[in-house]
Amino acid sequence: MQRHFVFALLLGGALAAMIPAATLAARTATDTTPVLPASGTMMRTFRADSAALPESLSYLETVALCGSPPCDGSHPLCAGDSLTVRLSGHLPSSCFSIRKIAIYYPPIVSIRPFAPWVVVYVDDGACLDRPCIPERWEWHGGVVLPPLPPGPYSLDVAVVRVSCADSLPAPTSITRTMPFNVASCDSQPPPEQCLVANWVHPGDPTVCDATITPGGDAQVTFGVQSAVPLSGLQGEFTVAPSTLKITGFELTGNAYGYHFGWSPTATGIRWFLFNDGGAPIPSGPPLKPLFNVTLHAPAGEPVPVETYIFAENLLGSDPSGNAVPTCPPPSDTSPQPRYAPPFARICGTAACDANNDGHTDVRDLVMMVNCLHGGVACATSYDCDHNGTFTLDDVLCCAWKILRVRPCLPPETCDPDSTPPRKDANVRVTSGVPVEHGNEMHLPVHIEGAAHVGAARLAMRFPSDRWRILGVESNDPAWLTLVDSEQGEAIIGAIRIGGAIPRGAAAASATIGDLELTLRLEPLNGPASGGELGAISADLSATDGVRLIAPVVAPVRPLPGSPYVELSKNRPEPFTGETRFTLSLPVSGNVELGVFDLSGRRVATLHHGALKAGVTEFAWNGHADSGAQLGAGVYFYRAGTAQGSVSRRMVYLGGR
Repeated sequence: MQRHFVFALLLGGALAAMIPAATLAARTATDTTPVLPASGTMMRTFRADSAALPESLSYLETVALCGSPPCDGSHPLCAGDSLTVRLSGHLPSSCFSIRKIAIYYPPIVSIRPFAPWVVVYVDDGACLDRPCIPERWEWHGGVVLPPLPPGPYSLDVAVVRVSCADSLPAPTSITRTMPFNVASCDSQPPPEQCLVANWVHPGDPTVCDATITPGGDAQVTFGVQSAVPLSGLQGEFTVAPSTLKITGFELTGNAYGYHFGWSPTATGIRWFLFNDGGAPIPSGPPLKPLFNVTLHAPAGEPVPVETYIFAENLLGSDPSGNAVPTCPPPSDTSPQPRYAPPFARICGTAACDANNDGHTDVRDLVMMVNCLHGGVACATSYDCDHNGTFTLDDVLCCAWKILRVRPCLPPETCDPDSTPPRKDANVRVTSGVPVEHGNEMHLPVHIEGAAHVGAARLAMRFPSDRWRILGVESNDPAWLTLVDSEQGEAIIGAIRIGGAIPRGAAAASATIGDLELTLRLEPLNGPASGGELGAISADLSATDGVRLIAPVVAPVRPLPGSPYVELSKNRPEPFTGETRFTLSLPVSGNVELGVFDLSGRRVATLHHGALKAGVTEFAWNGHADSGAQLGAGVYFYRAGTAQGSVSRRMVYLGGR
């Protein structure tokens, strides 16, 4: 198995998108980047030999150099422009990491300008107190060099290995050398009858052109810039890797109204477009967007971290039917030249499903936090907020999404899981009696054995017509807590994000501490107005991402302050076998509770006599006092007391 991580550092400029080594390796040596002669871009890449290499060379496998961003075939290596260097390779285990990529000016005296060195610092993680996964880890990174005058140069790259060093040493030797030329770009020959194709990129070249989630769609825009007007165009789109599938097109801009056709290929599609006498696609700059391409990610399959869609084998036609080929690349005399056709980069995100089990729940939050802290390998990027980086903000983004997703409870009813749930006798969820604090009401919630828990989602019903949720507090700063309310349900999220996260044997022997949460409520209008907090349901995850099965002792809790008799809404509603509801009494007294049909006739007596103050739960199974099963229909349940009476409607669907 080969795992991936991405490292990028910008020094004095922007970093362009990197084509994975596996993707470039699949391209042939004859691939070219079509460019206009007036502004051609050169991308030179060499790869390390496949024979046995010194250790420093084994870390560095690919070096690429291109002009000012975007590195898409629109800019040459020109004097006065910054130069983007892209690097990639493999590290031998999960303990290794790219500590830093920097530029370095060696202490030499030269009568002519020279390019600074690029230094890659590889940290072997010798000081880490954790086991290493002995697998090859692919890395990508880059740096931006300052502008250089016209002339020949060499790009010198040094790889330096360090071990948890506080300071980084200067390089003493060069690992790879790559010659290149910088052009003056102050005079260009007149344009030929040719075209340049490209994709519409965002302003920041480090940001993906589009993002996609499992089962989702992504859209990128393709366009051309031609030296002459175009009435027709044909070509191919190749998707690498081929997990994503091209599923749709939308003509736009100057191509709107053109005839368009396409057919699938093994790795993408072949397509054409033409008009039948309408206005041609104008010549000259800027790039003319022609159509939007939609790609789909199959549901239930992991999405690649990066997918590239290449535009190849392009041929245009002017209004007279003359061929308009792609513009030729500039001359290239460097060793082993290689070009990449115009491409768009689509980044896959996990959509918060970190363990790829098809469900989004608290276990995914644990996996994300472990990945963020470096405790486990990150199989993909979790870019929930779509800003191109994985940070704690993405954990928060996913946490808010998960709060609004109802988990499958009890866990035994969930779909088959690749990792079975685990019972833990040390973990238990309990709730206390609501306590008044001024105008607020505080409900204490305890998670016993919290050292074994990585994340929790707790839910309970509350009277949202009389109370609002103010927030939730925790006694432990190592836990991130969130609270949300939706359709009369209060949802609490707790995620362990600070301190060392115990896993494996360390988790089994961890101190059994408690996490104390306090849910804060406030009356909507005036003083406390009663109601009740429903029983708590809990979705728990262990510190290793496995679902936990633990007892929950958190019954219905009455809220003080109501001077009225109250009946809760029956649940389920409508119902077949049995339905339940609660009766809230402000004071103790005699109660007459019954079920009535539409004619007002009592059909069942549920309580007759004294009842204590507080909340009492009742159930009705659709039977009359005689024991006979009643027919389906609309019924009313009504409670009468010395303080007054109250009734509610319910729908009975009949017996099973």
